[in-house]
Amino acid sequence: MKKFLFLVFTLLIVTAFISKLAFNKEELLITNVSSSEFFNNTKSGILYNMTTKEIVFGKNIHQEMLPASTIKILTCITAILHLNINEYILVGDWINQVEGSKMYLSSGDYIDNLSLLYGLMMVSGNDAAMSLAKSYNDDIDDFIKQMNKIVKYLDLKNTKINNPTGLDEESSNYTTCYDLAIITTFAYNNNLFKDVFNCKTKNISIPSNKTFYLRNKHRLIHSNPLVTGGKTGYTKKAGRTLVTTFNKNNNDYVIITFDAFSDWDIHQKIINHA
Repeated sequence: MKKFLFLVFTLLIVTAFISKLAFNKEELLITNVSSSEFFNNTKSGILYNMTTKEIVFGKNIHQEMLPASTIKILTCITAILHLNINEYILVGDWINQVEGSKMYLSSGDYIDNLSLLYGLMMVSGNDAAMSLAKSYNDDIDDFIKQMNKIVKYLDLKNTKINNPTGLDEESSNYTTCYDLAIITTFAYNNNLFKDVFNCKTKNISIPSNKTFYLRNKHRLIHSNPLVTGGKTGYTKKAGRTLVTTFNKNNNDYVIITFDAFSDWDIHQKIINHA
């Protein structure tokens, strides 16, 4: 009887030990998440190691937030995967209805999709976002469906895309800093995306003898040699949103902050700390 009780007791201990080890990867990563002094002035933030696929630290990483123009990271990779980048689009009168930040396209402009990608990411052109969506199909909802298909492919449960621009007046996009870190990691595996994401300045000439002079709005791309890309964002509802990728010690990282004060300082301090 004693031997039987000993065996039962041993089995219970072993089972408990195995069950403790048998958490999934997501649970393992979440245990590493801690509120950091770096994110005191932000509602949600994350430092994510894109090389090892690990969360370094974060704050409210699964809280649904308005991403503003940082969602253009998803717009960009969707366009790269679904469009012929060398194909041209004739911009129509609909361009006059586009609000917010622009690369300043005009009705009648004839421009290629590759140039639109640079306008989308470097100066956060909402006109470029709409043009890319219409290059896929005149009904932009079809392009939005492709954006959501990528979200589904990545198994992200807290992201919903309703427009390609990030504006949140008539329709809103929702995501989390964790989900956007995964989207950025997915996009970062594409070489064309990386080239566009890290471009500092670019002059684009189109057949109508019009030239666009683009300078990336992400200031750390210009000032910090470790930075490999980034995307800015702002609306009144979303506040300041910012994505920065950098490479340090042969690891690629992404920092994401939503609704943050002093976001440039936050990102610079995290880069210094990593």
